[in-house]
Amino acid sequence: ARPWVSLMLETRGALTDGTLIAYGMGLESGAVSGRAVISHSGATAGYRAYLARAPEDDLSVALLCNAGALNSEDLGPEIVALYLPPAPEAALTTSPTSGAPIAADLAGRFRITRTGALAVVTIDDAGLHFNGGPPFIATSDDRLVNAEGTREAIVTRDRAGALTGIRLTRIGNSPIDLAPVAHWAPDATALAAFAGAYRSNDVSADWTVTMDGAALRATGPAGETFLLDPLYTDAFSARDAYWTFVFQRDRRGRPVSVSLFKTRTRGVLFERRA
Repeated sequence: ARPWVSLMLETRGALTDGTLIAYGMGLESGAVSGRAVISHSGATAGYRAYLARAPEDDLSVALLCNAGALNSEDLGPEIVALYLPPAPEAALTTSPTSGAPIAADLAGRFRITRTGALAVVTIDDAGLHFNGGPPFIATSDDRLVNAEGTREAIVTRDRAGALTGIRLTRIGNSPIDLAPVAHWAPDATALAAFAGAYRSNDVSADWTVTMDGAALRATGPAGETFLLDPLYTDAFSARDAYWTFVFQRDRRGRPVSVSLFKTRTRGVLFERRA
């Protein structure tokens, strides 16, 4: 008999309305290539991880990454699939292999509203990809799904038909909202407006933003320093450090504060002091 702790970890939970979710008391139940897989991903600081077990195939996979921008939830199942037999034909026929045409304006740059990070959406013959991940296939003009049917992308538009956003959902998880953003390439004069000293009384810390040639450089409370690369209007990514800096302006257009995001650090506000 299996230990009761193991059974509890893998037993799928349910929402208050009775909807069954993939997540149990610590592990997630799903399928890869038509085979049952128990898994969990993880993230902290600049690290990503994924651990999976396919009990019917006596297979376990552990993925450890020191690249904070990598999505282990997408990469992990792809690696598991390499070591499993191909999905049976019956399973393949339940997955979308072709779909409706994908609107060309879905390809582009998007802001993840919860974290401020940049998401890049591309389209190729396989389907639509978020940050280079597995393809989504269109089932209608405003809905796309992944091959396993566990993820869904809902497209929203205004009355004129202009794209206003994409909402990504996954069974048992909160949705992720993406808002379209334009490419932004500020010159040195525009960048200089962000230079200054910023402080957060909430965390008793200071960041300093200075010009470094024709680029911006941020220096943190522990002396960490890195260049800032433009993402979209008033937003930057810290080169090789995975921080996102989103600046706010006053009515005159002057940058007066900045919100910092990194993994589970979201929207810590630093106000300009000088």
